[in-house]
Amino acid sequence: MNKLFKTFLAGLAVLSLASCKKNNYVVDKDPIALPEYSQLILPNYAPRDYFIDNSGTSKYTIPVGFTNLSNEDRTISISYTSPTGAQPGTQYNAPTSVLIKAGEAVSKIDVSGIFAGYNNGRVDSLKVKIEQLLGGSKTMVGKDSVWLIMRQYCGITNFATQFGGDYDNTMEPSYGPYTTSVSNIVPIAAAKANANIENLYDYGGFVIGNFDWSVVGNNNLVIPAKYTGVDVTSGGTPYQLWIKTNTGSKSTFSACDNTITVFVDVMGYSMSGTYVGNFSTNYKIVMAR
Repeated sequence: MNKLFKTFLAGLAVLSLASCKKNNYVVDKDPIALPEYSQLILPNYAPRDYFIDNSGTSKYTIPVGFTNLSNEDRTISISYTSPTGAQPGTQYNAPTSVLIKAGEAVSKIDVSGIFAGYNNGRVDSLKVKIEQLLGGSKTMVGKDSVWLIMRQYCGITNFATQFGGDYDNTMEPSYGPYTTSVSNIVPIAAAKANANIENLYDYGGFVIGNFDWSVVGNNNLVIPAKYTGVDVTSGGTPYQLWIKTNTGSKSTFSACDNTITVFVDVMGYSMSGTYVGNFSTNYKIVMAR
């Protein structure tokens, strides 16, 4: 037997002995028991938007469970906190406890928003939290709660049909109703359109609105500064009447109640087109049918 072959056999024998020892070590040890923690099972725990539609079956599902299995049923108690005042039975329905069946580790929490509870643009924040565990189990720190931001949502299927035409109940903070209208609608993308908004501020004329509903639940309206075509007189001096949306407040529109809500700056320009000052700043106008 040559030297190389003898060396190979000796090495194989050492390896075999080492392998047996290692395997015996694993087999002889008692199985390691996994600690029992509960948690919401989410990719991250940042606040989550929940848009409530009018289907009657709208819900936001949050997986919940344990880090181990058990041969007994386990119950997790859930609490709900809303600093904005969301109330069970009015704004939402949700279980106060969840059962994890024997032999299972995961179940779910279904928070069902109530569409009628979010009329008139209501928005709520709702904290969903694992509150109490039976049997001395613990919650996973940082994974036991999440915030839901809840609001109504209605899809826009035909912008011209849903938003074109007259708004006979347009209101200002202490003035109205009067009639405004949306006309000359020009689609510019799948979920964007430009349109004339007439008689905004009830002085006649028109401005151009840029309507954008490309982000679900985030309908946005921008009115670039424009001369309405109307001249007004203040203190005996004539001015051009200009209107634009205020950049500090969000102007929007809703397919749920067919309203358009704008926050505008109403400006006076000299007859030669030089800005002079504002008649109104961040002024709210709600266009309603």
